[in-house]
Amino acid sequence: MNLRIIFSFFTMILFLQVESVYSLEIASCRNPKGHAFYHDIENWQRDGITGGLTTLQKLNDGKYDISIVDVRKKIISFRQDGGEILLLRKGTREATFMHIYPGTVIELYTFWIGLDGKAHFRYHSKQGRRQPAHCTQKCGLCWRL
Repeated sequence: MNLRIIFSFFTMILFLQVESVYSLEIASCRNPKGHAFYHDIENWQRDGITGGLTTLQKLNDGKYDISIVDVRKKIISFRQDGGEILLLRKGTREATFMHIYPGTVIELYTFWIGLDGKAHFRYHSKQGRRQPAHCTQKCGLCWRL
């Protein structure tokens, strides 16, 4: 494993611990891969974030947060960045959350345990004001759920 990825992971854990001492980490997932449709070229392309990390937390105020390490290896907490996270549905083996930045981004994150017992996540994203405008669908594995 790349030292940069390991450093990013431990920095993210430290960041999340400082952000909310009494938070509960629900899911930790990595390396989302899938496809993106870019509006300016009107074509689907393979897309992924090698070394990308996604963490779902329930905070001590009862609200949720999703934090990521993005393609730039930058840690982003959606709530601290002005986003809103809503639990849309929850079952015995899966849950879906909506992340929104009004007027710019809408994302759906689903975390589930497959029939094989492995934990997975999937997200759908629609980004409008950022250039180039695009929508994505990516999936990855989780080591905690």
